Amino acid sequence: MSRRWFGSQVTFSLAVMATSASALLVTVPGADAARPKLVGCVDRASGEVRIVDRARQCERGERSVAWRVRGPRGADGATGARGPAGPAGPAGIQGPAGVTGAQGPAGVTGAAGFPGAPGAAGATGATGAMGSIGITGATGPAGPTGVTGATGATGVTGDIGVTGPTGPVGVTGATGADGVTGAAGPTGVTGSIGVTGPTGEVGATGEVGPTGATGQTGVTGPTGPAGAGQPLLALRRDSASTTPNADLGVDNFVTVHNSIGAVVNPFGGVTVSTSGLHQISFGCNVAPTAAVTTSYGAGVNPRLAIYDNGTELASAPVSIFNVNAALLLTLRAPVSGRVVAERTATLAAGDVLTFEYRAVGAPNAFNLEQCEVTVERRS
Repeated sequence: MSRRWFGSQVTFSLAVMATSASALLVTVPGADAARPKLVGCVDRASGEVRIVDRARQCERGERSVAWRVRGPRGADGATGARGPAGPAGPAGIQGPAGVTGAQGPAGVTGAAGFPGAPGAAGATGATGAMGSIGITGATGPAGPTGVTGATGATGVTGDIGVTGPTGPVGVTGATGADGVTGAAGPTGVTGSIGVTGPTGEVGATGEVGPTGATGQTGVTGPTGPAGAGQPLLALRRDSASTTPNADLGVDNFVTVHNSIGAVVNPFGGVTVSTSGLHQISFGCNVAPTAAVTTSYGAGVNPRLAIYDNGTELASAPVSIFNVNAALLLTLRAPVSGRVVAERTATLAAGDVLTFEYRAVGAPNAFNLEQCEVTVERRS
């Protein structure tokens, strides 16, 4: 069978390590730039780390890493835009009116107020003009002189003159002040409450309030199963543990997804069902079960490995923290982190894949958590 090597992928975080001689304090990324930091060079192939003074001392095939105490808090995210108003809800059916309650008895009539004071007398109107004097009657003719005749009759009295027009009415006197209002009568007894009518129609939905500030991003959950139809096998095991200087076959996986027809053997790996090019990945979070008190020797390099019919296809080493402090302290100790071994290879139907932890002389036990296996058929 032919194979093609695509390398390995290693990610890790620092663990606290101690020796019987001294303790090593390692800081993490993000602290104030003025604080001291450790600078290391990670071998891209073996994962080994060595401490240097400056990042530029890293050689070809190595990448630099640095650790600080603690990073500053990031700024709060901007307030999200206000959401659009929701649509108005449909109008509910209007219920019939409730029965009118009986009318309460009339209250007692209050006492009459005091009469107001009389208004002032109006002004006297002007006297009308005097009528004209009547015409004087004509004088009778003089009697002959002789015996004095009898006295003539008195002339008729003239007509009374026309009465002058009536003078204007005087101004009306001011209205007297209102009398004091009588005390209010007692309130009548309240009538009984009428039967409650059915609920009226629902009012329109109010405008949606502004969106609250965006919360902090939650921790990323485990990888979900692959979509249907994808030629993929996905397995998971939440935890496993090793013993010092002992290899471990990581079996007893839970099948998350299987669309390539592979057979998952609880104690014997995975049997390939169809020949072809496959992409295989095996990764676990690897951490010592206790503080490491013994420095690893130069040949101690524990790793995760993928085997096909007992032959190693790919492996990825547990990261080793390699310290040589001015030739006074030499320390090699494992670093907690995720280790992932990957390989693209042509497999034949019936091949058996197994996934193992290889101690390679590691003197302490490890916890393997959130182990995941994927086998994807490419052709």
